[in-house]
Amino acid sequence: MFRKIVEVSSQIPKRDKSTVLAKLTEEIGEIAVEIEIERGNIPASKGGNDGVFGECCDLINVAVDMAWVHCKETQDMSDEQIAELILSYCLRKREKLLESKAWMVNCQEEWEAMCNE
Repeated sequence: MFRKIVEVSSQIPKRDKSTVLAKLTEEIGEIAVEIEIERGNIPASKGGNDGVFGECCDLINVAVDMAWVHCKETQDMSDEQIAELILSYCLRKREKLLESKAWMVNCQEEWEAMCNE
């Protein structure tokens, strides 16, 4: 999967991490809008066609692009090496996320309690 995303990164015109960071921030904002549409807090006309799921996919693509830009700026790596590195790190981070599952459940419960006050 990451190979295909990284292939796209190599075809995008030159950019730096600040430019990609701006795009990441934009995607997070679009996810927030779609969530608020689902919750009924803003009209659907304010959102796009992708919904939360599509915006999350956009965020993933841009996050992978950030990793690609970083690797190209700091290391001499091929697209294949970058894709393998991203996969390796994601799997490691996934394990850490699973270990912290109890923490995430507590945060969700606290968030829901605050929202229901």
